[in-house]
Amino acid sequence: MQVSSAAPRVPAMTRRIAVAVGLVAGVSLMLFSQWLRGREYRYFAEGITALGGGVLYLSVYAGWNFYNLFSSGQAFAAMIAATANFHSKRIAR
Repeated sequence: MQVSSAAPRVPAMTRRIAVAVGLVAGVSLMLFSQWLRGREYRYFAEGITALGGGVLYLSVYAGWNFYNLFSSGQAFAAMIAATANFHSKRIAR
């Protein structure tokens, strides 16, 4: 019995879809947190904002490092944009 140490190959379209779903989920969570904040669920909304940010970061990282969908410059710019978005929401409160 031979055990392979290599990770299984994932089709290119599946990789793109997985990263796109992660990006859409992260943005959706951030928008949902803004809706919650408007309904006076401040602490829960902050947690959902952090969750959305984490999903965005992980999706960009996976697209860059695991699937090679982004260059390092594109991934860095996306993470800077996400961080700026988080800070602008924090300042607006």
